[in-house]
Amino acid sequence: MNLGLIGFPEATKVVPPLASSASVTSATTVKLTSASASCQSISMTAPNQVVLLPDERTIQNSGIAFLITNAGQYPFAVQDASGLTVALVPIDGSALCISSGAGAAGGNWSISNASVQFPLQTVIQTSTPSVVTSSVIAAHAIAPLTATTALYAYSTAAGQPVYAVVLTANPSGVAVGTAVSTGILAGPSGYSPTISLGVLSPTSVIMSANQSGSPYLPTTMVLTISGTTVTAGTSYPCGATSASAGASIAVLSPTSALLAWVPGGTTAGVISFAVATISGTAVSYGATSTISNNVSQTGILLAALSPTSVVAVFNYTTAGNPVAVPLTISGAAITVGSITNVLSGANAQLSLSCLVALSALTALAIIADGNSMPRTVLVSVSGNVATASSSLPVGVRGLTLTNGLACSATSSSSAKAMVGENIPGNSTYGPAVVPIGASSQNAVAVGPVSFTDPSNTLNTIGSPYLSAICTLPSTPLAIWVYTMGSNNYPAAASGMLLS
Repeated sequence: MNLGLIGFPEATKVVPPLASSASVTSATTVKLTSASASCQSISMTAPNQVVLLPDERTIQNSGIAFLITNAGQYPFAVQDASGLTVALVPIDGSALCISSGAGAAGGNWSISNASVQFPLQTVIQTSTPSVVTSSVIAAHAIAPLTATTALYAYSTAAGQPVYAVVLTANPSGVAVGTAVSTGILAGPSGYSPTISLGVLSPTSVIMSANQSGSPYLPTTMVLTISGTTVTAGTSYPCGATSASAGASIAVLSPTSALLAWVPGGTTAGVISFAVATISGTAVSYGATSTISNNVSQTGILLAALSPTSVVAVFNYTTAGNPVAVPLTISGAAITVGSITNVLSGANAQLSLSCLVALSALTALAIIADGNSMPRTVLVSVSGNVATASSSLPVGVRGLTLTNGLACSATSSSSAKAMVGENIPGNSTYGPAVVPIGASSQNAVAVGPVSFTDPSNTLNTIGSPYLSAICTLPSTPLAIWVYTMGSNNYPAAASGMLLS
């Protein structure tokens, strides 16, 4: 399969002559100038390195071209003079970078690639991790904001505040901003804290957590982001009955989101749905719709297929298997569709699972079955009816999920999932990234698992294990957060993704 480079435009202009060549071996950034050889054979001896293109203001109007070949043992990024990543070059791959000679500092580089063949897999070269907080965490969530930033929310224990912090990434690592208490106390005592995030815009995120207190209601709040500063809004409880978990969130538009939660008490076994309308930092809720019939209280997965269509996946307690339900939204009104089995007899652990929209008609579910083995199912929606494909196991090494799984859509036809992997025959837990592509509306293709750890941090990952990942928009960068070391503190690392 010829996968080439990812997400970068093909060159459309005549290539200037490639008359000279040079070979470079380096463990740090390789800086090119307008006088550098046009054919560059680069051998990086360390991960997460960069080839830096020259400042366009030093280039004549006739333009310049570099054919950059990776002859080393690590992928590397190619960046323009402003620090923007314009290409990601896999091992044995090449990138042809052609300058427009426009005279801008960052430049206007056209990128194309030579034919590159490599297996369907994802490689993440981790940076040295940065500790997010010197405390054990009990729940967390991460959401992408921009090409370099993500919002990370966490709580250290039931009854403790939920904190939010901006993480800023580059190929060399992650800078941790100042954590801000949102004022929501995750809990209550005796229940595991839960946190959900929904990105309304790069500067606005809606968050839900199960609020400590009596009654312990699922509570939402809008967080405003300016640079690396997070400002917490007012908290708005949804529903009137205590719930063991916060609400799941599917963002419909910059001003609306669908919430789903399981109330406790006399309404146990019921899922409640409501549309949240956001105005600035104020949140209001529409009328509640419900689904009942022995619904499990351990996880609701939501994926917005469009502003008016959402698919929900949850467990039936008596059957012990997950089902899918399409939801149609019109303003604040919700129409609940028919229930379809997704993974019969799985006894699925939806708290370890994820659901991601691939298109306006399909979503990909990655579900931990009764043996904690992740399996993929493609869910297709037509009107008020959902259908599910046959399930396929994730990976090739017998993965089992520990305490976390996150999934990020990278295009309209693919997704990447991060799992806590229990390597057979080894007690070490390590984050693994699995590329998964939808080949049609009723089948999925699963590639092998791959992860790398040049800083050897995975050998010190603690237990319990929590992991979260998000891919950043318009860039091959990703941020993952995982607990590590004997103290189980959360650490953030950046990575560059190939698929």
